[in-house]
Amino acid sequence: MKALSATNDTMEYLKRQIDKYNFIDVGKGAELMLGISKERLNLVIRKLQAEGYYYGNLLVKEVGGDKEHPIPVLGPKGTTAKDVFEHRFDIHPVDDTSKTQREIVLDRYRAMLHTRRKAATKLWNDGLNVKEIAEKMEIGESEVALLLTTE
Repeated sequence: MKALSATNDTMEYLKRQIDKYNFIDVGKGAELMLGISKERLNLVIRKLQAEGYYYGNLLVKEVGGDKEHPIPVLGPKGTTAKDVFEHRFDIHPVDDTSKTQREIVLDRYRAMLHTRRKAATKLWNDGLNVKEIAEKMEIGESEVALLLTTE
């Protein structure tokens, strides 16, 4: 009876997560975050599918490569693969403590901007002009100007 309760509890939790976030990543590690076995997670996913919830793989290209990796996604009833693709940056991890894909991408972008801003500022302080900085950093002069004028 305990196994049935764990299955039902997990189903209800995932339904709440779908209600809250729409799209949930149930790929590698999801069972660990939920504290259940991979087999139980697969059973829960099959039961949710039987109730009409969406389950499918979003193919994502690896950074700097050509390989595609599937991300298993659960979504609300009536969801299509096109919906998942259109909201690919809004897919939320199965737990409430992890970041969404969009937050991860934004964090990486902010880190890259911070690094570029520091480099451009150092070159500016070393006496280089905007054109020289652009050539050295292999970016456009307008991007250099933005890096030097924003915080």
